[in-house]
Amino acid sequence: MRLFILISACVLSICPALAQQVFVGETSGIAYASGGIGLEAREALRAEQAKYNLMVILSRHDGHYLGGGAITVRNESGKSVLEVAAQGPWFFAKLPPGHYTVEVRAGDSARSSSVLIGSKGLRRVHLTWDKEVS
Repeated sequence: MRLFILISACVLSICPALAQQVFVGETSGIAYASGGIGLEAREALRAEQAKYNLMVILSRHDGHYLGGGAITVRNESGKSVLEVAAQGPWFFAKLPPGHYTVEVRAGDSARSSSVLIGSKGLRRVHLTWDKEVS
């Protein structure tokens, strides 16, 4: 939690508008970032993506991004290793190598996907919904 406060304070002092668009934190030793509402926020996240090995994109089938969702990442044995609210359509995390299931609840519907995280590279998971969710 202290890391989140420190990073947030640094971001707020540099660019208050951007601080409202990109959220970073750490839970149980897993660093994450989310946001992507607006081009500036996506560019800021894109510039930091090398720090992470998982990217989750949330959108509708027509290509419009969702505003976020409740993300749960489970390890191979089904244990939740990360539960966080994504604050936009892009979510990044730095996970140990292994097999994971990414579950996202947006509105009253949920989507999930399995992903293998290796020791190098960024793995992308793109979850889509049929309609607008609230």
